[in-house]
Amino acid sequence: MKRLNDYFFSIGQKKDIKQKISMCGKLEAILGNYFLSGAGNPDSDTRILYYDSKVGSCEPVPLITENIVAYIFEKDHIAFVREDMLPKVQNDTEEYELLCIPVVSFEADELCIDTETEIPNLFKKIIWIDDDFLSDENIEFDFEAFDMIDSGVTYINPNHFSVMDLFCALQRYVDVN
Repeated sequence: MKRLNDYFFSIGQKKDIKQKISMCGKLEAILGNYFLSGAGNPDSDTRILYYDSKVGSCEPVPLITENIVAYIFEKDHIAFVREDMLPKVQNDTEEYELLCIPVVSFEADELCIDTETEIPNLFKKIIWIDDDFLSDENIEFDFEAFDMIDSGVTYINPNHFSVMDLFCALQRYVDVN
């Protein structure tokens, strides 16, 4: 498991660099082979970055799962980047001061977070519930947590979650609120 807290210390240490062009403009128009979904939508902070090295300069990047290389939370300067594309994405976005967290898969539960320590404001908007008591009979049953889960609330287990879990919860709690 990648403990997200281990990455957060570098967020506050970013330099104040002024970009001359938007991230979308640079990636799509200047570099090419990229598509940044959600760019230009002022009501959304969540972005999905697609990349295809095989498309020509005037061809659109196919918006298929295989071409997703990063999930970006632009206002918070956090990106979850597919490990095989990490050096390229870091290089192509260096002036935007993204904290790039490498992941093997966006769907696998490879992340965890300690919610008892300082975490970015973005993640404070999520409802975190340790639901491990539901599948482990050695853990004491948590009736309060069960009531919240039973109510249908969208939540994430801080002990193990995927980028997709995080992305979906943040879209639910950040973009609509």
